Amino acid sequence: MEVIPSIGLGTFLAEDPAALKAAVHSAIEDSGYRHVDCAAYYKNQEIIGEALSEIFAKGQVKREEVWITSKVWNTKHRPDLLVKDVKKTLKELKLEYLDLVLVHWACAFQSREDDEYLPRDETGKIITENIDILETWKAMEECYNLGLAKHIGVSNFSIEQLERMRYDPGVKIQPYCNQVESHMYLQQQPMLDYLTQRKMYMISYTCLGRATLKGPYGYPLLQDPVLNEVAKEIGKTPAQTNLRFLLKLSPYAVVIPKSLNPANIKGNISLDFDLTQEQFEKLRSRQCGWRFVNPYPNWKVDALSLGFN
Repeated sequence: MEVIPSIGLGTFLAEDPAALKAAVHSAIEDSGYRHVDCAAYYKNQEIIGEALSEIFAKGQVKREEVWITSKVWNTKHRPDLLVKDVKKTLKELKLEYLDLVLVHWACAFQSREDDEYLPRDETGKIITENIDILETWKAMEECYNLGLAKHIGVSNFSIEQLERMRYDPGVKIQPYCNQVESHMYLQQQPMLDYLTQRKMYMISYTCLGRATLKGPYGYPLLQDPVLNEVAKEIGKTPAQTNLRFLLKLSPYAVVIPKSLNPANIKGNISLDFDLTQEQFEKLRSRQCGWRFVNPYPNWKVDALSLGFN
C-alpha cells in the first residue's frame, strides 16, 4: 500500500486487552478499516499484533492491504537505540515491516535501553538529552533503507523544524507526514496549508476531543452545540460530522479516531456524505486553538514550544 488511508483506528489509551483485540478485529473485518495507528508508548502493541496475526491468518484480508503505523518514543532518539526499538515494535506487532514509522515527539528524553518512558530527576522533571533531531532522522532513514518501514515521518513537529529538515543537505528522505492534535477546536490551518503545499499528510490525533475532558466552552467537543446543530441537519452523529469536516479541510488530511465500541468504530468510517459550504463554515468558525493534549504539567518539559503552529 503506497498511500495512507484517510481514516484509521487510533489505539492510544486502549488499555483493556480483550476490548482492544476485539476492536481491531471489528475495525478490519467488520467495518473495512485498512489503517491502524500504534505506538511503542501505548504499551499495547503485543495485543494488536495478536489480533493482526489472527486476521491475516484467515486469508480474507492480506497484510499488504492494511496500513500499520507505529512511533519511536522520546527515550529512543539515539540512533543505535532507535533502530533496535523499531525492530522490537515489529516483533510485538508480528510484522515484517511497518507501512509508516514516526518520531513521536521532537524532544529527546534520557536515552534508555529499558522501557522506562518517563525518566525523571529528584524534582519530578523529565530528564532530557541533547540529541539533534537530524541525527535521529538519520536512524529513521536507516530503518527505511533496511526495509523496516516503507515510509518515515514525524509527529508533533513545528513548521520550523520541518523547514530545517527540508533544507539540510544531510537529509535524504523528507518526512511523509506530520501527526498532530487536530479537531474542530484546533484546526491547525497553517500547518495543514504548509503540509498540503508540500504534498505531505497531516494525521489528526485526538480528532474527536476527549470524552472525559471539557473543551473551552465547558463541555466535551462532541457536545458542542454548533456541531450538534449541523449533525442534526444532516442526520449524522456529532463524531461523524466532525470527522467529515476535518477531511474536507484538505486532500492531505487523515484522521485516526479511537474507539473500542463496535458501533462507533463503524460510524467513524461511515463518512460517505458531504457538508454544505454553510455547514462547513459554521464548523470552521469553532476554531479557537484549544488543546486537549498538553504534556507540560506532567512532564515538566515544554514539549509544545518545540512543536506547534
